[in-house]
Amino acid sequence: VPRPTLGAPRRQPVIALVVGCGLSVVALVMAERHHGRARIPAKIVASSCFVAVAAVNGAADTTFGTWIIIGLALSWLGDVSLLGGGRGPFALGLTFFLTAHLAYVVAFVVRPAGEGWVQSPSSSSPVLVITVIAVLVVGVVAGRWILPRVDTPLVWPVAAYMVVISVMVLAAGGTVGVDWDARILTGAVLFYLSDIAVARDRFISPGWENRLVGLPLYYAGQVLLAIAAGG
Repeated sequence: VPRPTLGAPRRQPVIALVVGCGLSVVALVMAERHHGRARIPAKIVASSCFVAVAAVNGAADTTFGTWIIIGLALSWLGDVSLLGGGRGPFALGLTFFLTAHLAYVVAFVVRPAGEGWVQSPSSSSPVLVITVIAVLVVGVVAGRWILPRVDTPLVWPVAAYMVVISVMVLAAGGTVGVDWDARILTGAVLFYLSDIAVARDRFISPGWENRLVGLPLYYAGQVLLAIAAGG
């Protein structure tokens, strides 16, 4: 079954939104470097762009796309929450992102066009096995590295988040099949890697270099998922 391509009426606004997101991310990274006030509007605009990409791209026309939009909207709320400082906003943002990953898991499982592990286990088993091994190795290493440094009240929420995002990547790997979309697994992996940078910045070694790496990875991952949501 051929995967739908981005139609001409949608292509131009989607490209414009992707470019706008990229420029906003550049502004955000620079604002983070100089602790400028522009970080707040830049982040809100960048995050709004990936939600708009999915909406303009017709994601709401399918169950898969609808769940991706829900995940993107929850991520937007998480981004806004993390603009605040302290443990409270961080915990709130963590909750929004955890539920966003759950929405992505549902999206990947219900996606019919992928013919992945849910519909055809044998067609995706090699990639799924590699994904499982990679996620387990990275998850164990990251957990041993991060969790001992997390404030006691946040240990279990952070641990739960790590489990859920790992499941999200595994579900993305499960979409690989006869007709699969590389943007899904790539977007999920980029999101996962960006969260390692967030954890390093929050719990290990705070610094602008974490955001320099993490923010582009995060927004690239979200944009890929937003585009994939519309076919």
